[in-house]
Amino acid sequence: MLWAEAAAGSPDAMLRLAAASVADDDEHGASALVLRACASAHWSASVLDQGVALLARAGWWRAVVDVAGDRWDRAEHGPHAGTGLMAALLQLREIDRAEQVLHELAMLAASDLELGAAWQSELRRQEFELDGLRVTRDVALSFTVKLDRFVDSVLPTPLWRPQHLELPLADGPRIGVVPWAFEEDRPENRDIARGLALWVSANLRVGTDADATCHVLSNLRGPVADLHVRHTHDLMLDLTGLAGQPAFLVGGAVLGRGSSLTLDVDVWRPEGRHVRFQQHLGDRPGAGFAAVLRRLASVCGADPRPDAPPPSSARVVARLVPAYSDALPVVLAGIGSLRPELVDRRRDRLDRMLDLVGDFPDEPEPRMLLLGLLQRMEAAGSPIPREYLLRVAALPALPYRVPLLEQLVRPQEDQ
Repeated sequence: MLWAEAAAGSPDAMLRLAAASVADDDEHGASALVLRACASAHWSASVLDQGVALLARAGWWRAVVDVAGDRWDRAEHGPHAGTGLMAALLQLREIDRAEQVLHELAMLAASDLELGAAWQSELRRQEFELDGLRVTRDVALSFTVKLDRFVDSVLPTPLWRPQHLELPLADGPRIGVVPWAFEEDRPENRDIARGLALWVSANLRVGTDADATCHVLSNLRGPVADLHVRHTHDLMLDLTGLAGQPAFLVGGAVLGRGSSLTLDVDVWRPEGRHVRFQQHLGDRPGAGFAAVLRRLASVCGADPRPDAPPPSSARVVARLVPAYSDALPVVLAGIGSLRPELVDRRRDRLDRMLDLVGDFPDEPEPRMLLLGLLQRMEAAGSPIPREYLLRVAALPALPYRVPLLEQLVRPQEDQ
């Protein structure tokens, strides 16, 4: 009866025969029967889902690709066969094809935010696995440190600033900022050490009349983005290229652990005099970061800008500082200081920023960081920003005007 149904073109019968072929360890037969079932059903989503799942459970990854590789369509078939195809491409180490399928799946998720959490979790797991495969492929086997692989990188200031954005004239003091150091046995402080320099330089440039810039030492070969050491005056001059110029140099170190964190802040004045102060972070690190920014502006003689966006609240600053750190690899890749294929967790990074915007809908700075990063990725030819257009467009408007943010939004509206 089953064979008669299959001969009559019944997709269900062919799938049952394919399951029998799987039980008999007949990969060729199972693959052929799944193909026939899909063709007989005019490549319906339900039959393709069942066929891909059947072959994937058997671990016959090449058969999955043979069936779904050229046929799966996100709009027509949905996520389930796509995740099976993605799993097969990962197993076969076909990284570039897997990247294309991942983008299609992410576009599907962007268009249907109600999709199940389990599927979203599987998509994130596959993306993490793909990142690992990409790094394995693209990182040299030897990690020997060579000096010619490190470059002094001058970052866009603010970090989220795309090329088209026009900032107000900076006619105040020249300030060069370098990453804070952190203790070798406390890598959990890395995001503060890196992010603080990026956030401080951004807010000095936007919120005051200071001509502030940020400088990092980048590893061209990755995956390490920068080296965090406590900079002496000479090292600061080398990194910033400001020797002989009337500039303030800012750096320091992150000391301690957990709620006992303290920021050691070093400032070298233009005449070479050293100023050091400390700021305890405690249980409210955002307030401590804001206090450091105010004290730095005072030490360097930077005046507040009357047309600046309102300062971020302490609650948002506590999360913004590590978010700036997380955005750095994308920007380094965009300016040629880090190989783009070594930038990891790209969608997670944007998802966290969207969560930050959602949690603080009345604050402009998280939006500027998100929009600036999306525009930099788009300028680099990444397809990922298209996955976020709908979610960005759905963000509620701020209760007041922010000219800088309006400049960032304008290219999105022109598309």
